[in-house]
Amino acid sequence: MKRRPTSRLDLCFPNVVSVVEKKQQQQKEVHDTKSRQRTFTEGEEVYVRKFNKSGQDSWREAFVEKITGPVSVQVKLSDGRIWRRHVDHVRGGKQGLLKLNNLPGKKE
Repeated sequence: MKRRPTSRLDLCFPNVVSVVEKKQQQQKEVHDTKSRQRTFTEGEEVYVRKFNKSGQDSWREAFVEKITGPVSVQVKLSDGRIWRRHVDHVRGGKQGLLKLNNLPGKKE
C-alpha cells in the first residue's frame, strides 16, 4: 500500500493543509485591500517619475502612448520626448497627483 492507514490517533493532530490554505487566503485579502491600480490605457494622462543624478526624483506630466509589456508603458511628455517606464514609476491622473503631494521628503 502506498498510503498510511488512518487511525483514531490521527484525529488528535490538526490538518496542516487546511490551516495553511486559510492563512494564505487571509494574506491575499489583506494584500488586495492595500494594492493599487497598475493598469493604464493608451491616451490616459499620467505622472511619470524623472530620475535625476542629484538623487532627487521629480514627477512629470505625460500621456500613455503605448503599452509595451505587461508591466511597462511608453509615455509621451509635453515637450515631445518619449520615455519607457515601469508601471511602478507611473501614477495615474488626479489620483496620482494627490499621492505625489503627500510623499515623504517633498520640499515646498
